[in-house]
Amino acid sequence: GFLTLQATPTDFIITGSADGHLKFWKKQEQGVEFVKHYRSHIGAVDGLAASHDGSLCVSISRDRSVKVYDVLGFDMIMMMKLPYTPGAAEWIFKKGDAASKLAISDLNSPTIHIYDVASGSEEPITSLGSLHASPVTVLRFNAAANTVISSDAKGFIEYWSCDDFKHPAAAVKFSMKMDTDLFALAKAKTTARSLEVSKDGAQFAAFCADSRVRVWRFATGKLRRTYDESLEAAHELQKSGAQQFALDDMDFGRRYAMEKEIRAAGDSIPTPNALFDESGNFLLLPSLLGIKVINLATNALPRLLGKPENTERFLRIALWQGLPKKHKIRPGMPDMKLPERDPTLVALAYKKQRLYIFSRREPADAEDAAVSGAWSRAGGFGIDNAFGCMCTCSSVHA
Repeated sequence: GFLTLQATPTDFIITGSADGHLKFWKKQEQGVEFVKHYRSHIGAVDGLAASHDGSLCVSISRDRSVKVYDVLGFDMIMMMKLPYTPGAAEWIFKKGDAASKLAISDLNSPTIHIYDVASGSEEPITSLGSLHASPVTVLRFNAAANTVISSDAKGFIEYWSCDDFKHPAAAVKFSMKMDTDLFALAKAKTTARSLEVSKDGAQFAAFCADSRVRVWRFATGKLRRTYDESLEAAHELQKSGAQQFALDDMDFGRRYAMEKEIRAAGDSIPTPNALFDESGNFLLLPSLLGIKVINLATNALPRLLGKPENTERFLRIALWQGLPKKHKIRPGMPDMKLPERDPTLVALAYKKQRLYIFSRREPADAEDAAVSGAWSRAGGFGIDNAFGCMCTCSSVHA
């Protein structure tokens, strides 16, 4: 089944699976279309990252192989065999930069290696061994601040500049980490399983091993919100009888048992993540109840996606909110409609070899429905800034 998932600004959705396969899916004016399939790795695709401009993608595996792809041409352009086992990978350049820098952490040491893919060399341009004291588990590029956020196996979070790999003094409002909440994970004796940055670079969110989702303000390093997604919190919520969250006792028991399985599964399942919408005002996170859409300003939960899909436990999500770049509108062309926004949330689920697609639209015809799989209602939700339209969930076979 699928293990990892990435959406790009160039209208592609890329998936990596446990058997080493990589698939490219293209966002169309309506829906998603499969376009390319690679047998990329002998082992599982353990990491997947797209560049900030959406032009490049990298996949890594514990078989020590690295594959680089030209996304727009969905073509493999580089292969590397590493002398170490990769832990995490992230592109750390913006459009227009001279070097296409790629950061890869060592699974078994604190070192982060930096490569320039544009040079074609398999040798790192530098290796950073003093940023962390433990192996780095998560890397995420904050393009707005030209800074990388990294977190290690002890829960320590670091910021470092993509130019000189030092503390980005000009991008933050603190000089000492003691004035921040960047020690929160280490104090809680937990780690970040995934990390996502808002589009404007002002916030980042970590889905942590203690089943809590934490949101920081980037510039100050201060915690903004913490959401408890533990089994204990789910049980208390069920007991409270709140109408929005209440489940039939049998349904809750089944989901609760599945949640225990997931906790015991470790790295053999998709790593859960929490991500921001385009505005940065909403946080989307998969939970036992479904995919929560949280208003960060009011701390309210205006939408809960996929609650009726009670046989699926959604784990990893990707959000696409733009306009598909497909047709050029020429003046005077008859009956040519401007493309409409088709905000789309894509999700992976536990023990399911399917890609789940949440959209505001219904299948247009029988052929569309056959491509998309079985459709079902998923609760009221439109993935746009209004968050007010109905949403449909479909699934596509892996």
